[in-house]
Amino acid sequence: MVQSPVWQLHAGLTDSLTRSIVLPNRVNQFVAATPGETPYEVIYKEHPMQVRRYGAPTDDDTPPFVLVYALFNRPEILDLTPDRSVIRTLLDRDSPVYVVEWGSPTRLDGSLDIDDYVHRFLANAIRAISRDAGHANVHLIGYSTGGTLAAMYAAVTDRGVGSLSVVAAPIGFDTSGGLFDVIDSSILPEDLVARSGVLQGPMLSLGFSLVDPPEFLLGRYLRLYDVMLDTTQFTARGSRISWSRDSVDVPSTAMATLVEIFRGDELVTGTFHIDGTAVDLSAIDIPVAAMVGQQDRFVPNDSTRALLDAVGTDETNLIRCDTGHLGLATDNVAFGEAWPALCRWLATLG
Repeated sequence: MVQSPVWQLHAGLTDSLTRSIVLPNRVNQFVAATPGETPYEVIYKEHPMQVRRYGAPTDDDTPPFVLVYALFNRPEILDLTPDRSVIRTLLDRDSPVYVVEWGSPTRLDGSLDIDDYVHRFLANAIRAISRDAGHANVHLIGYSTGGTLAAMYAAVTDRGVGSLSVVAAPIGFDTSGGLFDVIDSSILPEDLVARSGVLQGPMLSLGFSLVDPPEFLLGRYLRLYDVMLDTTQFTARGSRISWSRDSVDVPSTAMATLVEIFRGDELVTGTFHIDGTAVDLSAIDIPVAAMVGQQDRFVPNDSTRALLDAVGTDETNLIRCDTGHLGLATDNVAFGEAWPALCRWLATLG
């Protein structure tokens, strides 16, 4: 039925009035919105890294989940809201969930390199988790550059790892788009090292925003208006924006090494070394899964899928989801499809 212009005007005015009434409360909600409500216990510390445990160790044979998040942000995005939480989704599988948090390095940590993050921090974290959980192996899940580090660890040694899953992780760099278009010839590794300190989180966030400046600077705020009358949606989006403004600093040496790896496609070609050992992805012979967001504007899907082509195991699984890079940790479609699919696959491994 065609609605009259008068009715349309009335409906529009009513909607605007309703939104203006709830606006003050929504502003307060937006300011207060912060992810990360699920309680946890810190079971291991090694400056600046620490390991969180969500849930209690169990006596069954199910390996615990270990989440490794990106170097550039805090892992609270994995616990956005009670109904949109990677951590709570995994906890529902009756296994403890451990999160490797890289922390906030100081200027004194500027010399920390990828060797330190993989061969020392991640290795020590997995050993501490195995002791705490009482299991020899874990399900290792790396998100974004956390997946890059997790893949490096599994390629150098699979000690303590029963399976490897990467989520929107940059692995292969023989591609273009997203993050790789930002890291161009104007960003020189030697310039990063010359800073001899840490790269400030807000500056890194600003750099990453160059992937899609209109979205970062305006679009995500304008879309808050669309969900102003939906408390759940508004809180989730407000928490996501709040999280994105709280980036952590990164050692300049580690960042410089990552840029070199990206530029030279050194993981797929096997030319990157950790403590003198080649990072050979074909040496990975444990089950491997890759989860990609088909709308990911930061890490091209081909980059993540490259891991499945490079590993030495035939037991692989590709999970596609119609969402973006952060949507894999925040959108309903990810919790309705992608994460349940990964959990079902991991359950078949024991």
